[in-house]
Amino acid sequence: MIRFFCAGCGREIALQSVPEGGRAICPICNQVVPVPAAVAAAYSPASSLRWEGAKMIVPRGAVLPHGNCALCGRSEGVTQISKTFTWLNPLAYLGLLGGLIPLVILALILQKRESLPVPLCGRCARSWSLSAILFPLGIILGLFALPAVGGIVGNAVNPSDGAAIGAGLGILVWIVGLFVGRYVWVSRTQLIVRKIDAAAITLQHPDPAMIQRTWGMMG
Repeated sequence: MIRFFCAGCGREIALQSVPEGGRAICPICNQVVPVPAAVAAAYSPASSLRWEGAKMIVPRGAVLPHGNCALCGRSEGVTQISKTFTWLNPLAYLGLLGGLIPLVILALILQKRESLPVPLCGRCARSWSLSAILFPLGIILGLFALPAVGGIVGNAVNPSDGAAIGAGLGILVWIVGLFVGRYVWVSRTQLIVRKIDAAAITLQHPDPAMIQRTWGMMG
């Protein structure tokens, strides 16, 4: 809750957020009152965020500063786009000790989802959507296609044991592609969720120093 005093009648004004334009109407005397600069700065969207290295901590109920793209910092053509972030608690992987079914059960229990409006320019919005669609699609298709293609090529080269070697190389290429896609492509085109809890959502930014300068924040 934002609280300050009317310059006309001296009564307290209480607001949920800083109004657009930085001015409020006193409910007592109906005078248009500018929100004090110090108050507006303290309750700006950026003031509720905090940083831990490249990780951006967004408290529950907070919003990202919407004047600039949250990825590249541009101010042209920026729109708010609702993004749903999904985080799986690492404890879920303990289910692997019991097999696939326990893993799925724990994943359903420990998975958390959170929606957050993200300001994005047109280019970054397209890049985000493209990586969000093609990366998981590539993982699924590559898991089957690369070993199969490798096995076919290997068998053509060496009918005795080339199929097994080719399939193994296909799996190796898939693993390399998985890491390259995740850490070179996706991490540069999206805000990556690192944790979701009752207090905040933790996101990793591809260029935290740039966006902190753009938003006028300190790390």
